[in-house]
Amino acid sequence: VEIWIKRPNDRYMSKTAVVDKTTGGLTEFRTKSGKNILVHGRDSMKPNFTRAVTDNDRGGIDRVKGLMPRWVAFKIKLVERALFNYSYFYQWCQVGLDPASPPKVKCDKMEIIVYDTSISVFAGCSVTLIKGGREILLMSHGISYLFLGDGSVQIRTMTSPTWRLSTIPSFPRIGFELCIRRSLSYIRYFGRGPEENYPDRSEGSPIGIWSVSPETMGYDYIVPSENGNRSECSWIAFTDDEGEGFVIVGDRESIEEDEAAERPPASLSFGFSALLHSQQELHAATHTDELSDKQDANDRIFVNFDLFQMGVGGDVGWAPCCYPQYQLKKKVFSAGFWLCPLECKNGVADDPSLISKKKLRMFSLPSR
Repeated sequence: VEIWIKRPNDRYMSKTAVVDKTTGGLTEFRTKSGKNILVHGRDSMKPNFTRAVTDNDRGGIDRVKGLMPRWVAFKIKLVERALFNYSYFYQWCQVGLDPASPPKVKCDKMEIIVYDTSISVFAGCSVTLIKGGREILLMSHGISYLFLGDGSVQIRTMTSPTWRLSTIPSFPRIGFELCIRRSLSYIRYFGRGPEENYPDRSEGSPIGIWSVSPETMGYDYIVPSENGNRSECSWIAFTDDEGEGFVIVGDRESIEEDEAAERPPASLSFGFSALLHSQQELHAATHTDELSDKQDANDRIFVNFDLFQMGVGGDVGWAPCCYPQYQLKKKVFSAGFWLCPLECKNGVADDPSLISKKKLRMFSLPSR
């Protein structure tokens, strides 16, 4: 579905975005000059419910057994369910949240309403797992878009897990994965920094405005895994060397709703990482030498935009130990954010902090 708008002071309409009818995600989002910030077709912007597992995610009896003699592991198998805990990674894979083969998102219905100054699009999606030739429903996922005349779009999501996911202690994350143009390597954000931090590892990271790049944002763990996250962000700006790009702004009205629904206290707004390797590449690699060398402005950027992400734990490495307040286990996950284009006009670049303040004062898209 192509979205065309007429911006203020423009004589003609211009294409601002494209919503994919098969997945419900965006495949195009354009700046004011017409450049598409997204690449990779249908995988440009898609819901994301998994993460490249960490060493702590792998900690559990299933991992410990691999270090035991076979005869000991065989005898323990008789009592392991009663006496020990399986790793988060093992439990995620059992229900279809395997980062090597993430669940599929399929758009079941799409509703479009054209107003005088805006366009509303709702995509009702199913998140499914293919197992034994059967399609198994894991979640219902609704995405609401409100496209405005200034080229911005407000996005609200609501995710409802089915009973099949009631056995896991926590979701890894609820958010989106974006693949954006390689030139957008200048990143500024308002949140915790300057080093990587997570909901349960953030006290030593003060809140401020920080500048990073994809090449410097990540951390080269010997065994590649989830890394480079920045938490409690209010806005993130991605621009090229001319100051053109886009900014993601948190939707505070939806945040307040989620706090009332016992959202983990460390997740004040949202988290993100912008890396040169995809989640699938990080998860598949067993050593840093298996990852190809990539550089800013030469390779496309993979953005993990997290409306919610569980903590990383770490009290011990041989058992699941993320504290309950940093786990994600609810009947419904609801949140929202804005995507806004940035431009540089007559040598003056748009200020993302001013755009953030403007959007936070605007009306909110009603929940579906």
